[in-house]
Amino acid sequence: MVRKNNRHPPDMWCTDQKAIMVLGMHRSGTSALMGVLHLLGVQLGTRLIPAHAEINPKGFWEHTDIVRLNDRLLGILGKCWHDVSQFPDQWWRQDNIKVVAKEIVEVLRRDFNGVRLWGIKDPRICRLIPFWLDIFAELGISPLFVIIFRHPMDVADSLARREGFGNEVWTLLWLTYVLDSLAGTKGYPRVFIEYDELLKDSRGVLSRIRSQLDFDWPKPLETVAKEIDEFLDLRLQHYRHPINEGRESSTLLDWSSAVYHVLQEASEIPTPALENRIAGVQRQLSKVMGVLGPTLGEQTHNLEELKANFTETASQLRQVTTDFEKISAGFNEAMAQLKQVTTDFEKINAGFSQALKILAARDSELATLKAELARLRSEHRDGGSFV
Repeated sequence: MVRKNNRHPPDMWCTDQKAIMVLGMHRSGTSALMGVLHLLGVQLGTRLIPAHAEINPKGFWEHTDIVRLNDRLLGILGKCWHDVSQFPDQWWRQDNIKVVAKEIVEVLRRDFNGVRLWGIKDPRICRLIPFWLDIFAELGISPLFVIIFRHPMDVADSLARREGFGNEVWTLLWLTYVLDSLAGTKGYPRVFIEYDELLKDSRGVLSRIRSQLDFDWPKPLETVAKEIDEFLDLRLQHYRHPINEGRESSTLLDWSSAVYHVLQEASEIPTPALENRIAGVQRQLSKVMGVLGPTLGEQTHNLEELKANFTETASQLRQVTTDFEKISAGFNEAMAQLKQVTTDFEKINAGFSQALKILAARDSELATLKAELARLRSEHRDGGSFV
C-alpha cells in the first residue's frame, strides 16, 4: 500500500508555516531550550552540529549550514561573533549579503519544506534579525521569537573561562546581543524566558511559551515531561550569583543590571512599558558604541588574529612533538636492536673464547704427544744399535 505524501512538492513552500526562533546570548541556555523543543516535536533539521563533551555535552541543537552562513554574513561585514561594533545602516540590503540570503532560502526549502512548525537557534541571529525577517517575509513564514536570557555575570564568567579575555568584554557583548534582539523583534510575537526558570519550572515555562505565542506543541507536554526532566540538568549550570556580588560598581554593570531586571519583569508580566524601560539604556549604549565601536572592533579582530596565530603555533608545536616522538621511537628501536646485536656478539665472543681455550688445550696435548713420539723414536734408534 502506498502512503499518501502530505508534504508539498520540492518547488512549493508551505505558506502557513511558523518558525520558532530561539534568541539569546551565547552561554545563556539557548541549547538547553532548543533541546527541549526538539523533545516536544519541533523540527530542527537533520544537519546538526555534534555535541561537545566540554562545552555542550547534551548538544548545541544548531543547524550546521545556518551557523556556517551566519558566520559568513558576519565575515562579509568584517565582523565575528564576539564583535560589539555597530553594523552599517541597511546592511542586509547589500548585494553581497543578498547572495547569502539566496543560499539560506535554499537550505530552508531543502530541510523544512512542508513542515508546519520548525525552529532555528544560533546566538548570532540576535545581531542578524533584519536579515532573517526579510527572508521570512519572502517565504511567507510567521516567526515566533523566544528570547532566553541569563544573568550577565554568569554569562561573562562562563565565556571568560572558555575564551579568555576579561569579564567586561563579555558583559558588553551580552548587552549588545540582548539589546539587538529586543530592537529587532519589536512588534513581532515574542516571549521572554529566564534560563533559571526553565531549569526550575520547565512545565510552567513551556506552557507560557505555547500560550503567549498561540500555538500547540507537536507532542503534548505531558507525554514527554519525563524526558524533559532528564534532559534538563541543574548540574550543568556552573555559574550563578547576584549581579554585583564581589564586583565594583561600574556603568557597564549598572546598564546590564537594569536590562536584566527589566527582562525578569517582562518574563513574569508582559508589559508595553518594557520598550520604554529599555530605550534609555539602548540610547546610551548606542552613543558609547558610536564612539568606541571602531576601536573595539579593531581590537576584537586583533585578538582574533592573535588567537588564530596561537592556534596555528600550537598546531605546529603538536606536529613537532609528534615528529620528535616518532624519531624518539625510531631511536629507541635502533638502540634495542643494537643491544640485541651486542648481546649476540658477546655470546659469539664467549663461544670464540671457549673455542680458543679448547684449541690451546689440544695444542698442549699435541705438543705432549709429539714429545712422547720423539722420545720413543729416540729409544728405538738407540736400542737397534745393540742388535
